[in-house]
Amino acid sequence: MELGTVNDLLGDADLGITLDQGMLDRLLNTYSFKLLSDALFKASGDDEGAKNWLITAIEKVRTKPKRAQPATNNSSRANESYQQRPAVADKPAPVRTEATSTRSYVDAEQQSRGNTGEPHSAEREFIGHHVYGTKAALHLGLDETRGNTHTVRLEGAQSVGNRKFNWNEKISVQLTQQELPHVACVLFGWVDLCEYKSHGPQKNKGFKLMIQEQNSKKGLFVNIMEAGKPLCAVPVSAVDLYYLRNLVLGQLMKNSPQLDSSAVISSLKSYASMIR
Repeated sequence: MELGTVNDLLGDADLGITLDQGMLDRLLNTYSFKLLSDALFKASGDDEGAKNWLITAIEKVRTKPKRAQPATNNSSRANESYQQRPAVADKPAPVRTEATSTRSYVDAEQQSRGNTGEPHSAEREFIGHHVYGTKAALHLGLDETRGNTHTVRLEGAQSVGNRKFNWNEKISVQLTQQELPHVACVLFGWVDLCEYKSHGPQKNKGFKLMIQEQNSKKGLFVNIMEAGKPLCAVPVSAVDLYYLRNLVLGQLMKNSPQLDSSAVISSLKSYASMIR
């Protein structure tokens, strides 16, 4: 990730922040490349949740305290808590996971969604894949239901300019446990269509995935809809389809940890043959 590209994206996000190479290196040492790049691209499209996450992440690495030297006298409880020193000298400090490091983004994202009526995990990882069209964009991200079932969240946003998308007015739909295998079968090309409606507290959201032929080539098209909002229609390229497929397959495997990828794919093929 080049410094110039990062600062260009921060400029597009209107955050008033410019990084130097040292700051970027500290960010990449703290957060994964995928996490940081997704946040940058989403923030450049005016997603307030991603902007808030970036501000918090940059501030954390900018003000990260140095590890204190072992004290010879008793330190105060407040200072000991701040330094997060282990209670036992030979016991390593807790490892900070990516899920907890992304909490700031998740909280902001939940606030921007408001009461959608759709369950999602407060500790979910900010991992997903963007697909950009000329009129709209979509994001497929890892999510988790209130029942602790691994799933994905499908989000769509309208274009408001060259590679700028109005994520503040996005349509957000969490796939149910029943919908996830059907969506997987379309992504693998074993089924040509799946469509689900009645999502959200007002039962006014839905999505549609379809395999269509255009210019003698087959391709995937995704529609995300909500009553009162323009349809988000996005064509998906072969390389984008690869990443979407892997995200969904990974979530299905988490829900069946006793199975390897070959067994899950075999089960999906059997399911596809029954619903075609």
